[in-house]
Amino acid sequence: MSSGQWTAILAMGSIFLICFIALIGIIRRNYHRYRMVADTATSKIRSAPQGYVELIGQASACPGQTYQHAPFSNLECLWFFVEKERKEVTKDADGKKTVEWKTIFSQRSDAPFQLVDSTGHCCVHPAGADVTPAIFRRVNSTYDTISSHEMLGGQSIGYSHRYRYSESLIVAGDPLYALGEFKTHVDQRTGEQRHDMLKPAYREQPFVVSSKGEQKLLKSYLKRIWLYCFGFVLFAAGFAMVIFIATHPGP
Repeated sequence: MSSGQWTAILAMGSIFLICFIALIGIIRRNYHRYRMVADTATSKIRSAPQGYVELIGQASACPGQTYQHAPFSNLECLWFFVEKERKEVTKDADGKKTVEWKTIFSQRSDAPFQLVDSTGHCCVHPAGADVTPAIFRRVNSTYDTISSHEMLGGQSIGYSHRYRYSESLIVAGDPLYALGEFKTHVDQRTGEQRHDMLKPAYREQPFVVSSKGEQKLLKSYLKRIWLYCFGFVLFAAGFAMVIFIATHPGP
């Protein structure tokens, strides 16, 4: 085998190693979150200990807080993430087309909102959280702008779908799951307690917020794990085939 072939194999091996490490990291992270969500017992707000806890309740606005409006649909909400993408089509030297969606605008809300259960309420500060909302819309469009009516309709607009608009929301009344650092503050003057949930200081303690409910959240983590494992197997098989062909040239 020529030195050029060995160089190509080494280059492909380096790419495979980088992808292998990245996939293992993603699979490990999702499995760790799955285990933390599955293994952490649910606490009630009134009796929750200080520290890392799991709470389940309903989403509502914090006292004195006004509702936000989602940028695309203009719906009242407590949390949103929106993304606008543009289709980029490129050609290589052989004229083969490659289609890629490039993000040209994104915005995420980090304003606090409440989790309310039968014993009290806790203000959730979603900055830094892995948020999994139940409400998700995506619309393909020919046009550079989109109206709230078109976003709510959920139908593709036009013929040449050059743009893609995505919106995820948490709204008042949604079931709410939260796993994070629970802290209670006492007003020295009135004795009134205020509960907050924040991103934990330790990296091994994931900060998770979801309006899907605990069981659906667990299923979504398992789905991600299996998809990435399947992708890894396919990638490894493709790499092994390339190596075999390179090291076993025909007659």
